[in-house]
Amino acid sequence: MIGTICALCRLGMMHPNRSVQWLRLGLAAALFALAVAGQAEAVTVTWNLTGSDSLDGAEGNERSFPAAGGEVLWARAFTTTNTDGTGLFLPAYLGRYSGGLGVTSPGDGTGASPTNTVDNIGTRDLVVFKFSGAYIPTSVFLTQLGDTDFTAYVGGNSGLTFSSFAGLSYSTLGANGFTQYTCGNADLLWQSCIKDIVGGSTDRLAGLNNLGLNLSGQWLIIGALKGDATPEDQFLIKTLNGTAVPEPGTLLLLGVGLLATGLWSRKRFF
Repeated sequence: MIGTICALCRLGMMHPNRSVQWLRLGLAAALFALAVAGQAEAVTVTWNLTGSDSLDGAEGNERSFPAAGGEVLWARAFTTTNTDGTGLFLPAYLGRYSGGLGVTSPGDGTGASPTNTVDNIGTRDLVVFKFSGAYIPTSVFLTQLGDTDFTAYVGGNSGLTFSSFAGLSYSTLGANGFTQYTCGNADLLWQSCIKDIVGGSTDRLAGLNNLGLNLSGQWLIIGALKGDATPEDQFLIKTLNGTAVPEPGTLLLLGVGLLATGLWSRKRFF
């Protein structure tokens, strides 16, 4: 790809007609942008979410996590207003522990372990993650303190903020641009489908993109399984992996500009 682009550049500069030069340079720039985008898709970012915090604190606190490459991830905790997962989201306390991120909801008292986990015992806890741009979440590592069944959504309309989630509910996420991970849109049938959403009492890496469907967005929600009739899910979120969705941006604009200049020159000379 790069060799082809360089060849186009040389041909453009050698052509006696200036408009053709600009047109070919514009094409080369656009192709280069696509090449860079293709390479960027292969880069997976890992965020380590561990720490050593108190078991309880102010609801609605926000955490930030820089990856090794400098990419920043933000997170806040929420819980539901009722015990069946259908109520509105309310801010909760987000703590970092050796096993990962956990949630202490207003009804969890002092947050003594294991009530400081992401759990569905009582209200349904969830962690909302915000990426710096559009990402394809690929996997999440869960540290068990009970079962590790979970509910997950990705997406989000433009204009959403963390404050927007207070007052939303699982039933309104679709209208706000979210897609739920289900057996219909991810590698979730026992031995493939169920193993990712439904776990047992072991630590595990849960895949979120095993069919390569590339569900993406700036927001990711990981919560204890909201529809569990026998709630016993208690886990911490230790690491999160995601792939950036490339934005050619500047290079593509350069290509468009060069193409426009070439077209203007062509019109001028002909």
